[in-house]
Amino acid sequence: MAVARLGLGGALLDRDRDAEALVEFEAAAERLARGLGAEHQDSLQARAAAAEALRRLGRLDAAQALLGPTLDSARRAFPAGHPKLGRLLGFGARLAAARGNCATALALLDEAAAPLAAGGAALRADRAWGDAVRARCLRARGDAAAARLALTAARDEALPYRPAALARALDAAR
Repeated sequence: MAVARLGLGGALLDRDRDAEALVEFEAAAERLARGLGAEHQDSLQARAAAAEALRRLGRLDAAQALLGPTLDSARRAFPAGHPKLGRLLGFGARLAAARGNCATALALLDEAAAPLAAGGAALRADRAWGDAVRARCLRARGDAAAARLALTAARDEALPYRPAALARALDAAR
């Protein structure tokens, strides 16, 4: 049931129903923590997803309070280079950029690059998100040429479906 709620939350998030997604992610995280333990990989993924929903709702402090410790735990729980760790680091990069901390965002994206690449086609959207964040941060630093390259990489990801939030992030990074 918890994994189903996690999946439902993801579908809701893709449809910009962020508040509803947060409810599902929090319920999944609670149930997974009770059943598997708070440090289990699935519990960590649910908490990170809840933090992403909080970020999208503009509740950046709450997202940081949840995601910071979750990323620390995820680095211990997942093997180095694991694609799911890359996805969680990508959430951290998005949050750092939203908080105006591009140095942290870029460092997290660098850490996430190899794990996301190892995830293959399943993580195309996550790589596109990362490239959009990278473009935004590089543009903020005044490196327009590098920002264009990152944005081109994001747009080149062959996504069968581009969630509206990702499309907005790509437009904002221009």
